[in-house]
Amino acid sequence: MAEIVEDQLRSHVTSLPSFVRDTMDFLNKIQKLKQPFPEGTLTFCLDVKALYPSVPRDEARADAIEALNMRTDTKIPTEDVIVMIDTVLYFK
Repeated sequence: MAEIVEDQLRSHVTSLPSFVRDTMDFLNKIQKLKQPFPEGTLTFCLDVKALYPSVPRDEARADAIEALNMRTDTKIPTEDVIVMIDTVLYFK
């Protein structure tokens, strides 16, 4: 079920400016930033594990509905994907 939700939201999530695919993507983005960084700047990256428990559910749900309503492929209705999201977040 989580894979279906992920698939339905993938195009939206990967288009966000804050999206980082992997370590190499992060390193490439860092290299594109204006350098040198100001004195005292700390650069860091966090690898988030078990993100679902920290997601504000009401906000995530509202954002997901908005993103799902912008899809061009709506074989799976938004309402059904939202039920899956609720289930995944409840049982994670």
